[in-house]
Amino acid sequence: MQLPIISTMEAVTPFGTITFPPQLAPQQREAVVRALNWCKDLSEPNSLWTLGKNEVDMGVPLHREVNGRTLSLYPLVAAKLDAAIYVPEIDLHHVPVLVDGHKVCVIGRRGRGHDLHTDLVASLVLFFCEEDPPISMMPRTLIRALYPEQYTLSGHERMRNVLPIAIRQTAIIEAFTASVLAEDEPAAFHIEALPLRDWQVLRDRYPWADHPELALEIAEWVMDGLERPINDHLWVMDIFRTHAPDDYQAVMLPACLRFHYPEIRAQALREYRPEDPETAWAHLEDCLEDEAQDLCIAAHNTLQSYPNLKEQLTKKTIELVAEFNPGPFQRHMVAWLSQEHDVDGLIQEILPTLGPYEMRRFLDQIKTYDSWFENFCKVWLETRFEGLHAGIVKCSGTNMSFNPFNLWLPLMKTGCGSLKVAILANLHRLPDEQAYQLLKLGWTSRWRFVIRRTHAIVEQHYPDYPEKEAMLEHGLRSAEYWTKNRS
Repeated sequence: MQLPIISTMEAVTPFGTITFPPQLAPQQREAVVRALNWCKDLSEPNSLWTLGKNEVDMGVPLHREVNGRTLSLYPLVAAKLDAAIYVPEIDLHHVPVLVDGHKVCVIGRRGRGHDLHTDLVASLVLFFCEEDPPISMMPRTLIRALYPEQYTLSGHERMRNVLPIAIRQTAIIEAFTASVLAEDEPAAFHIEALPLRDWQVLRDRYPWADHPELALEIAEWVMDGLERPINDHLWVMDIFRTHAPDDYQAVMLPACLRFHYPEIRAQALREYRPEDPETAWAHLEDCLEDEAQDLCIAAHNTLQSYPNLKEQLTKKTIELVAEFNPGPFQRHMVAWLSQEHDVDGLIQEILPTLGPYEMRRFLDQIKTYDSWFENFCKVWLETRFEGLHAGIVKCSGTNMSFNPFNLWLPLMKTGCGSLKVAILANLHRLPDEQAYQLLKLGWTSRWRFVIRRTHAIVEQHYPDYPEKEAMLEHGLRSAEYWTKNRS
C-alpha cells in the first residue's frame, strides 16, 4: 500500500500539502491538522460546498453560492498563517475569504484570544452549511460583499424601500383572499394567473394555517406541476404534513421517494416510517439503487430499523455490494455486513483506495476478524492523523485474532488525551501485565482528565494493581504540578 507523504514536518491534506517550520511545536502542528480535518468533515456531507481546483500556494478552496455570488474559503492558507508561513496578499489575523474572487476583510472577534485561522475557517464552513444562514450573524464586511444591495442606500433610504415591499406583500395577500372568496372558480385559477413573484409571496407569507381546505386545494394543483421549483414541492409536502397527515404518510411520502428532484426524495426518506415492515420493504427497496449514494445510505439505515427485515436486507446488501461501484454506499454496506459477517476480503480491497480522512470514518464503522489488520495498522502509527489512530484503536479492540498491545503502546505514549482514554477503555483485551504498562502511562499523563480516568479504571477493574499506592501519591502531586504549569 502506498502511504501518504507525511512526516512530523509535512502533512498531506484534502486542501493541499503543508510543510511546517521546524520551530513550530508538535502541539501546534497537531491543532492545525485537526482543524483542517474539521473543515473537510463539516463540508463533506453538505451539498452546498464544493471543492475547487488546487491554486498552488492557496491550495484547494471550498466554494458555495450565496445570493448569486461565489463565497470561497481557503483552509490551507489559514493553516499556513497558523504555522507562520508567509502567504502573498493575505494578512495575518485575517480569515482567507474571497467573494467572486475578491478578498474580504474578516477577522476573529476581539477579546477572544488567539483563535487559529483554521478554526475560524471551520466555523465559517459550519455557519454556511445552512441553505439561508442568518444574515444578522455574519461579519459585517461579509454581508457587504454577499448582499451589496443592502448597503447601496443609507439606513433611512433602506427603510423607505422596505415599507413599500411590506405594503405590496399585504396587497397581494388581500387581493388573493378577496378574489377567492368572491368567485366560484377554483383557487388554482387565481394562482396560475399570478406573476411568479406574487405566488412566492403567497406561498411563503399567506396564513395557510387559517385556511386548511384552501391550502390543500392549491397544494394538489401545485403538486401536478412536476417542473415547478423545488421550494414549491417542499411547500406542498409541508401543507400535506400539517393538514392531511394520514394521506401524507400513506400516499404522498411513498410517491415522493421516486420524485425527480433528489432534495424531495431526501426529505421523504427522512420522514417515511411505515409501521408495517413489508410496506417499508416494498417502498424502500428500490431506493437502495438511487443514483445519489447518500440517499441509498439513508434508505438502508431506515430498513435497518426493522428487525424483521434483517434477513432480506442482508441478502440484498450482499447482492448490491457486488454490483455497486466503489464509493460511500459500498463502504456503508460493507461496514454494516462486517458487524456479523467476516467480510475482511472486501475490507482489504477498500482500505488501500481511501485517503486517511475517509479511512478514519471507515475504521469507525467496520469490524475485522483476521490478523492481517495488525500489519495494516502498523504502517499508520507514526503518522499524525489522530482520528485515524482512534479508528485503529476501536477496530483493533474488537478483533480477537491478535493482541493489540503492540499497536496501542506507541499510541499511548504519543497520542492525544482522548486517544489515551479510548485505549484505557479497552484494557480488558490485554493480559494484566500489559494492561499495567498502559495504566502507568495513563496516570503519569500530563492531562488531568486522563489521570482521573485511569484512577477510575483501576478502582473498578484492577483492585490489585501493584502500583496503586504510587499512582495515588502521584495523583496528589499532579494537582499542584498542573496548577503551576497552567499559570
